[in-house]
Amino acid sequence: MAVKYLTESGLGFQYIVDDEKSFYTASVYQGYDVSSSPFSNSIIFDGSDTYIAITDQSINISPSLTILAWIKTETNAEQRICGNKGADSATTGYDFYLDVDKLSLRYGDGTERNTYVDYEYDDNIWHLIGVTFNAGTVKFYADGVQVGSTSTPGGTTISDTTNVFTIGAKPGLIYKFTGSMDNVYVFDSVLSVDNINSIYTGESISISPKSLWKFDEGSGTVAKDSSGNGLNGVITSGTYSSGPTQLVKTIFPGGDITSDDALY
Repeated sequence: MAVKYLTESGLGFQYIVDDEKSFYTASVYQGYDVSSSPFSNSIIFDGSDTYIAITDQSINISPSLTILAWIKTETNAEQRICGNKGADSATTGYDFYLDVDKLSLRYGDGTERNTYVDYEYDDNIWHLIGVTFNAGTVKFYADGVQVGSTSTPGGTTISDTTNVFTIGAKPGLIYKFTGSMDNVYVFDSVLSVDNINSIYTGESISISPKSLWKFDEGSGTVAKDSSGNGLNGVITSGTYSSGPTQLVKTIFPGGDITSDDALY
């Protein structure tokens, strides 16, 4: 039986083989159904003056942190996803960034730290990207799998800051994101790769986020925090669009795929 695996993560239609994504012919026993996507809206960031500020909140988190966000962009440049770090030389706070062909976490522990891994993201299709931080160990994720890790000896904490947490640009409209963004998560713990993959595939996890902005409002200038912690944001110059198609796990009967004609 052919399973239609629809993903906009750059690989198109795929077979699901032994719980791994593959184009090889093999026996299939599970796949993903996109008919019940939980997304409704995303925010379009125009790369000029769109950003979201979490009012009067720095969202200081240490020593453990996870950030996840769905993004779609064709701009290969330095762009802020979210964070509260101030100037580039600031020695407090944290920022999750896109750099040129890189995912990056910049943070301060009294010293400025910059960690990154290579990752190409500018294909104008949806990706779930993420980063975890724990006592100086930084791991980066894309579409439910780990894509790299770094370790910073001595850089084991993230120092608190009074800077306001923002999404899509630094205050002063620096490092502006161009594209669409949806479901931005911040956790005050380190999620496992299984947890992150579950979020990617539409399954629930038992760990609650510190904050989650779904952008489901569809209108207005308030980005409501769906975590229940009241960390609402103010949207400046953002417009709404449809969100990504999430992969919702469904079990299918097994079967043999014998040719590429099985894809549809």
